[in-house]
Amino acid sequence: METYQAYKVRIYPTATQASMIMQFIGNSRFVYNQMLAMQSERYKNGGRYVSTFGMNYMLKPFKQENTFLKLSPAQSLQQACADLNTAFQNFFKKRAKYPRFHSRKSSKQSVRFMQGCSISDNKIKLRNLGTIRFHSGYSLDSSLKIKQVTVSYTASHKFYASILVQCNSQALPKTNKQVGLDMGVADLVIESNGNKIPTKKYNELERKLALWQRKTARRRELAKQEIAKVKHYEDHELTLDDFSNYNKARVMVAKLYEKIANSRKDYLHKVTTQLVHDYDLIAMEDLKTKNMVKNHHLAKSISNQGWGTFKTMLQYKCERYGKQLVAVNPKNTSRVCSDCGADTGKKPLGIREWTCPECGAWHDRDVNAAQNILKLAI
Repeated sequence: METYQAYKVRIYPTATQASMIMQFIGNSRFVYNQMLAMQSERYKNGGRYVSTFGMNYMLKPFKQENTFLKLSPAQSLQQACADLNTAFQNFFKKRAKYPRFHSRKSSKQSVRFMQGCSISDNKIKLRNLGTIRFHSGYSLDSSLKIKQVTVSYTASHKFYASILVQCNSQALPKTNKQVGLDMGVADLVIESNGNKIPTKKYNELERKLALWQRKTARRRELAKQEIAKVKHYEDHELTLDDFSNYNKARVMVAKLYEKIANSRKDYLHKVTTQLVHDYDLIAMEDLKTKNMVKNHHLAKSISNQGWGTFKTMLQYKCERYGKQLVAVNPKNTSRVCSDCGADTGKKPLGIREWTCPECGAWHDRDVNAAQNILKLAI
């Protein structure tokens, strides 16, 4: 079965190529925002929604009015229209809010290349850009069938390329083992066999992040005070971007956020890959993280665990390697005895161990929940 896999690599464009990438990103953002404004105006005037085909048809006269758009590959601008259409479809189906305008100050900006992409000797060739050197821990060769490449620019002033390739699924050997997973806070994952996978801590990085956040806030206030004193400098109006100390602190904060996110994702990749290798059937609770983070006492801990990313990784890895993932409703899994099935009543989070009053079995709260999750999946 044919599947798709994405490889994220860091690219090192020349100064000219970097300038062109930023131009392409700006052009795609401009098209997205103009089409969104057009759709909103039509809605106010009682007009019908314009589909992706209609927006692409409007691109030709649109590029004649705005000649700078001709610098971008046509497919990149068409993809901006397709992204807007996806945002509207999610809104129509009540899966998301009304689409918002894209800002040039966003922490991450990107442009997509759909055709003319190839790889050879640690260099990637992109349409209208030429070849760009990249660094990767993956073994990428020229035989890969590239479907699209997304080039992104982050707040830490780095360029990345996400390369989507077509590949064949690779079924792993069967182990005839099954496992239920209970997601935790003190531990990342608790398996039904009693094994607990610990949560990875980022104490030192978070300490540095808090330090630089305070520095950024102080430097921002000093810059604002200077702007209030001196309205103009060398015939232009002062902004926060004119203060190098503030910009250095802002970039440092972005780098620390990126390092924490990369460390978390790397850890989740290792855990999910090991689970897929060890078990044929994986059962996990279908958690609604969006509702759970409303609890302000646990919001940070839940967000740091990355439960949504963990589930997404398991889904595509099970599909790729021929394993089965079952998501079950976790309701009452912590209060039902996994031995006799008796409902022993509600238990606050402070109760980590308990004994069943019906059969006398002793339970670890999380292991018991994982065992019930496995039974429900089966």
